[in-house]
Amino acid sequence: MLSGQRERLDIRWSKVELAIISALNFQENESIAWDYNVTEIIENSKFETQRNWIPRNPIRITRGVANCYETSEELVDRINELVNYLDKEMRPESYGTDLNQIIVIVSMSYSRVNHVIASDDIKTKNTSKLYVELKKLYTTDEIQNNCYFLRHRFDFGGFSKKSGKIKIELRLEKEFSELPFRGQLEKFTEYLHTGIDMVVKKLKSKKLNYDLDNMQSDFNILVSNWAEQDEKVL
Repeated sequence: MLSGQRERLDIRWSKVELAIISALNFQENESIAWDYNVTEIIENSKFETQRNWIPRNPIRITRGVANCYETSEELVDRINELVNYLDKEMRPESYGTDLNQIIVIVSMSYSRVNHVIASDDIKTKNTSKLYVELKKLYTTDEIQNNCYFLRHRFDFGGFSKKSGKIKIELRLEKEFSELPFRGQLEKFTEYLHTGIDMVVKKLKSKKLNYDLDNMQSDFNILVSNWAEQDEKVL
C-alpha cells in the first residue's frame, strides 16, 4: 500500500487559444496517496453546454457511413476539400452567438444499403410504414436482393438550445452514383443549397440572435466557387 501521506493536488483550468488546459501542480517531496486534497480553481472557462461555444464554421458536412460506390469516390474526395474550404473561409464571428453548428450528414448508397427516395406525397418517417410503401414499388425479392430502403431525401432533427446544433441528413440513391462525376457534383451542390435553405427557414422561426441570411449567403458563394473548380486547387 502506498504511503499514507496526503498529497495536495492543484487543478487550474485556463483557456489558451482554442484549447482548455488542465495544469496539474504536484507538491515536491510528497508521496502519492490514495486520498488527497483537491483545490479546484475555475478561471474564465465556460463550456459548450453553457452556450459560449468556440466560434467555428457553422456548417459541418460529415458522412453517416464511410461506404459508397466506387464511382462516387472522386466526389467524396472533393467533399473533403469542401469541408476544409468552409472551415477556412466561413466567418463565424460575424454571424452571432445562438447557433453553434448545422450538421449535414451525407448518406450515400452502397452495396448493402441502396436508398430509394420517397416521393413528396409520402409524409411518414416511420420505417415500418415506409417499408409498406416500398413494397408497393418492388417485390419482396427485389427489395432483399437489391438492399432497398425507402427514405426521404432530407430528414431534419430538432434544434437544441443547449448545444446550439441542428442536424440534417441528406440521402443519395444508387442512381446518383451512376451519374458521371460532373453530374454528381452538380446534383450534390443543388441538394446542399436546398437542404441549408430548408434548415435556415426552420431556424428563423426560433428568433435566434444570429445572422442566418449572411451565413447562408457566405455558404452559397463558397459552395458555388468550390463546385466550379475542375481540379483540387482550393
